[in-house]
Amino acid sequence: MVPGMMTKFKTGSGILIFLTFSFLCLCKAYSAESTSWVIAAEKFSLAKGQKESALVQNLSENLPSSILEKIGEDLYRNVLVSESLERTRFKLRTERQSLYLQLSAEYKKRDLIFLEDYSEKKLKQMLKAEDKKIQEIEKSLEKNLQSLREAEENALKEEEVEEKKSAVDSEDENQFMKFSHLIKKIFKEDDSFASLEKISFYKNDVYSLYNPSEKAKTAGYESGTFSKELYSAGINTLVTGVFSLYGDYISVSVSLYLYPEAKKIGSVMEVGNIQDIELLANSLAGQLVPLFTNALPVKISVALEPAEVNAKKQLYIDDVLQRSDLSEITLESGRHSFQITAEGYEDLSFSEYFEGNSEYKIEITMTARTEGEIQIGLISPLEGSLYINGEKADMISPQKYIIQLNGSHALGEFISADEETAFFYIPDSLYINSSMVKIKPKPMDREKYIDTRRKWMYASYSLLMVSLIPTFYTYGTFLNKVKLYNDYDMISYEKASKWQQASRICTGVSIACGVFWGFELVRYFMAANSVLPQKAAYGDVDIIIQEKNEVEETDSDSNPDSDEVSDEVSDADEIS
Repeated sequence: MVPGMMTKFKTGSGILIFLTFSFLCLCKAYSAESTSWVIAAEKFSLAKGQKESALVQNLSENLPSSILEKIGEDLYRNVLVSESLERTRFKLRTERQSLYLQLSAEYKKRDLIFLEDYSEKKLKQMLKAEDKKIQEIEKSLEKNLQSLREAEENALKEEEVEEKKSAVDSEDENQFMKFSHLIKKIFKEDDSFASLEKISFYKNDVYSLYNPSEKAKTAGYESGTFSKELYSAGINTLVTGVFSLYGDYISVSVSLYLYPEAKKIGSVMEVGNIQDIELLANSLAGQLVPLFTNALPVKISVALEPAEVNAKKQLYIDDVLQRSDLSEITLESGRHSFQITAEGYEDLSFSEYFEGNSEYKIEITMTARTEGEIQIGLISPLEGSLYINGEKADMISPQKYIIQLNGSHALGEFISADEETAFFYIPDSLYINSSMVKIKPKPMDREKYIDTRRKWMYASYSLLMVSLIPTFYTYGTFLNKVKLYNDYDMISYEKASKWQQASRICTGVSIACGVFWGFELVRYFMAANSVLPQKAAYGDVDIIIQEKNEVEETDSDSNPDSDEVSDEVSDADEIS
């Protein structure tokens, strides 16, 4: 074979290798579809006619990240049949284009064979090999087209089925979530109608903004060039924005583009104060969430127990009072917050995520609010004020307080005259009507106290580390002297004995430092735990109730001295 033939053959192989490598890369990029729906944002642009500044530059980069940050987690995209079909079309179309390039390369390579000076036998062999490759590519193309036809037929069937459904089968009834109020999912639509994909962010970071190429920017958001670039980057939707500034106020317009469809799926706008960008970002994120999730309606029914609660209740969903029938509330899918209030019952609030195109039944048993009064005594006399669940208790005598029950749990705070605090809590078993508890509050500046104990702990640890230096030195020298004395008789017994004594003294000092450090460590842990509220203990009810009666009687008595004597006697009795 002449050198020219070899050169031409190698060139054709290079083209084939290049096309094959490109095809494999494209297949890897487009076949690696994940079950997550990726959101990306680009740097927002300033409206025409506005002047650039450092503030504008900062807003351009921080506004999109702030909006994505407010979206939150645990959101899912309802991917409809049409959206899934468009993804399949794009994937198959890209694969066909790659196969066609391979096919054209193989045909050209086949034509080149006739130009070479091959023997008849060799020519037939090479033509047969090329024909086989061409047939394989054509089979792949036909398989691709068949997949496209099947995808479109299936999508058409699913859409026809959904159009005919006036009522949806509710046999697939399962428990979707469980908490103390027993939320039960009682219905779920056929999965063929919409699939769920968890929403995630580009590079799993809301602060990573996507920077499209100049070619894509020139082509535009709805161009095929932009679509290919975004799809190759694994991005399903792009957040774009334009803003303008006038005085202290800013107007922001945000648009969403869906890929690979390359179409705008929505726009939102908000106006706010530059000083309160967080509020602006919250509002924009709230408007964008239904677009991100492709929100489908959710039907919710709420059943309250006991029955008398229904006449008193007020139900708020996302801070909006519900005045309609609670047996049929229609909401968008996603996370919603609930708050229920009723006179004589504890307030209840919770937040849950609801999957779209579904029905839920929420069964709630309200807890009756505890009524009555509880009396609190101080073991040690202290001047100050006492609060339970944020409400100030009435002092009925020195060291004695009384307060109305105002909740199912009691967290208290004693504030001394010098504004130092001490927290305590009353266990549920004692938080009942006519109950009496006693506490021994220790108001102090706990931050300063913990800092002091931490310094002592670190100082004792440092002392221990320093003490180990002479300990290791004297002990090592002692062992060396013992070896010299026993093996070589190079030193006297008295000299070795002195190093032994020094080693024992240093070891004793290190042990003492270790004990001191352990002591200070325990004190530091106790100081750190001092921020926890103290548990109230059972107290003497009769004495306090008696004192309360005496105080009420002395309100109309003109002799205050007798009340003071009674208080002192009662105090002495309780302390004893």
